[in-house]
Amino acid sequence: MRSWILSSLVTATLLTSACSSGPKYRVDDAVLADLAVTEKQGMLNAAAEVNQAKEELNKAHADLATVERDVAVVDSEYGQSKLEVTKAKADVELAETSKDLSRVTAAKSKLSQTQIAKESADAKLDWYKQKRSYAKALVEVAETHGAAAAARYEQEKARLVEAKGRKPDANFNIAHFDQQAAESKLKWDKAIADANKERDETTKLEGKFNALQGKLQYNGAIQATTNMPTVAPTFVPSNTPVAPINQTVAPTQIQLPTQPTTTAPATVPPAQPVPIPVT
Repeated sequence: MRSWILSSLVTATLLTSACSSGPKYRVDDAVLADLAVTEKQGMLNAAAEVNQAKEELNKAHADLATVERDVAVVDSEYGQSKLEVTKAKADVELAETSKDLSRVTAAKSKLSQTQIAKESADAKLDWYKQKRSYAKALVEVAETHGAAAAARYEQEKARLVEAKGRKPDANFNIAHFDQQAAESKLKWDKAIADANKERDETTKLEGKFNALQGKLQYNGAIQATTNMPTVAPTFVPSNTPVAPINQTVAPTQIQLPTQPTTTAPATVPPAQPVPIPVT
């Protein structure tokens, strides 16, 4: 336990000293080196927060790298969707020269579907670009959290120095450390608020993409049903309901007619002789 505590203090010290934009006001750890570890609980908590902020920053950078890759992939998908629209338009023009109404109708139907697919790909690209903005905002949150944690670490040391009646240097003033920690906390809070706005915008664009994706799937299902030939049965038993004339039935949905059940003929009793009256 003691080794972990000392390790946390060393880590926090290295982090705060290695960062060029770290706290302006600092207390040399040597001033407090002779104090018992049990007296440094505030420092230990702040050191743990510094470590946590470091891991948050590592995670934020990793997430940003993943989103950057995804944006490149989605951008490529959008480019492909634009090519599909161009091809579909050319197919419509070619179909119109044939004067074949069925061919023209099919080509226009495909064009409509590819245009919706392009809108969906465009919305997806906007969504992923916004996800990238949100990921960058989370990096900022992690960075400001690290700065706030480092400032609080120095503040805890300054409080302990003052409590012990020590004076690290002639310009030592606890108010400087308190102000430094407060300003760092405000920057962190602002970064969180900005990230929340980016998150809300990301959710909004995700909803727009999902709506277009639903429309694309619905239109695709409608077109598949419309282009499917109607199956006309050659014989329909009297006890089988007949589908409406305009209803298109998918081959996989046709239900075979059930065989009518046969029952044994009823037994007719033999005729009884009619008595002839005697005159």
